[in-house]
Amino acid sequence: MTVINLIWWVAFLCCGLVMQSLLPGIDVLLIGLIIALQEGKFTQILWVFLVVILLQEGIGALPFGASIRSYSMLVLIFYGGRALLERENILFVLLVAVSARLGHYIFTQAMAALQGISLPGGRLALESLTQALILPPLWIMAFVLRGKMVPHAQN
Repeated sequence: MTVINLIWWVAFLCCGLVMQSLLPGIDVLLIGLIIALQEGKFTQILWVFLVVILLQEGIGALPFGASIRSYSMLVLIFYGGRALLERENILFVLLVAVSARLGHYIFTQAMAALQGISLPGGRLALESLTQALILPPLWIMAFVLRGKMVPHAQN
C-alpha cells in the first residue's frame, strides 16, 4: 500500500465519520467497503473491513455484532451481484445498496421482535430507503475523488 493510498483511506474514514454524525442512521463508511471490494486487493479489503467494523461497533447503538453481520452480508451481495453487472456500474452499486439496506431492515426488525423491543417501523424504513438512495451519489463522488487522488488504485 502506497502512502497516498493510506492518506486517502484515513481522509475518507475521517470524512465518513463526520458525515455519519451529520446524517444519523446513514452508514457512509459502507461506501469505503464497496470501493475496496471493487478494487479487489485482498489485503486492502481485509483492513478496510476490519477498521470499518471496529469504528461502527464502537459508535453504533446496536448490540455487538450488528456491523459484522451487515458488512459480511454486503460482501456476499457484492460477490453474488458482480456476476450480473460490472462492479463499477452505477446500477450495480444501486443494487448492492438496496439489497444491503433491505437486509438491514429485515434483520433489525427480526432482532427487535426477538428481544421484545418495539421499533418505529416507519423510521427504520425511511432510514433504509434514504441510505439506499443516498449511497450511489456518494459512491460516485468517492470513486471519482479516489481516481483523481490515487490513479493507480482502480486499475
